[in-house]
Amino acid sequence: MNKRQKIQLVIFFVFIAFLITYITVLGISNVIEEADINIISAPETQGESDTADVWIRNQHSAITPPIYSVSDKDDSVPTVRGIIEMMIPKNHAPEAIAKITIETERKTRTYEVMKGVDKHTLKRNIGWLPSSYLPSQEGLCVLMGHRDTEFKILKYAEVGDRIAVILNSGPTYNYKVSHIEVIDSEEPILFNSSDGSELALVTCYPFRYTGIAPQRMLVTCKLHN
Repeated sequence: MNKRQKIQLVIFFVFIAFLITYITVLGISNVIEEADINIISAPETQGESDTADVWIRNQHSAITPPIYSVSDKDDSVPTVRGIIEMMIPKNHAPEAIAKITIETERKTRTYEVMKGVDKHTLKRNIGWLPSSYLPSQEGLCVLMGHRDTEFKILKYAEVGDRIAVILNSGPTYNYKVSHIEVIDSEEPILFNSSDGSELALVTCYPFRYTGIAPQRMLVTCKLHN
């Protein structure tokens, strides 16, 4: 074995060692992330981001969670390229499903709305509760956000304020604030079922508070043609 072959062999073993180390670290990080998600989603765990405790008062119009279909088995044989792509995580920025413009007497702001109300989504964005309806549908659309980020503007909200929701498909839906309510955080958030399209904005309350807020603010809006 000449010197060049020896160098190639050493490079090969270093590459294999790197792959093994990378796969091990990636597996550990995935386990930690899954454990973190399980802790966040546990029903007995409540915190500042746990604003998704939503129930419907009328069972006939209850919001039904979406159903996801997952294949039980995959018989395809992975290729080398496929294995490498699986090992290297890709950071995909979530795509906004809509934009919302909140117009109050003091301020007017436009925000992006993301799908989901998990901790990571609400940390930076307004989240849409997937088990609720879209603005384009007949029913209740629930949007949630933190009092110290996007939904900070709700401290200026008053009955009669205008709110516009623009879907990615193009149509704009105009709403007017019809009711503002503050409840204790320990109480479940209940919505009265009604005909037509409605929008519910949920955030923590009061806005100036250190630590986990003791109350929730619910801003109900009705579709205004």
